[in-house]
Amino acid sequence: MHINTDHWDKQDYLAFILLYLAEADGRLEAEELKYIADHLGKEHLDHVRSSANECNDYQCLEVMRAMRPRFYPGEIGLDSLKMEMKALCQVDGRFSQFENEFIELIARQL
Repeated sequence: MHINTDHWDKQDYLAFILLYLAEADGRLEAEELKYIADHLGKEHLDHVRSSANECNDYQCLEVMRAMRPRFYPGEIGLDSLKMEMKALCQVDGRFSQFENEFIELIARQL
């Protein structure tokens, strides 16, 4: 499946990554969706949600990898992106070892 990202902006890209991360444990919590919508705007969440749901892990990672230099360039950009991911993981009041390791795994792929 090809994901059309031609009209994505930085908020769409970040919403895509946060949605992917939120679904990593197999359950998408309402508080995670609310955080993404409140933080980035519901329109950005809605814009990327169907794309995120239709692609497999490899395709999602390819989208993340291809677009990072545009929206989060260099090491500073990657650090900023990791902080955004960690903020999502803290929404439920817990930041598990699994979540931390998964963020690091994603970051290594980007």
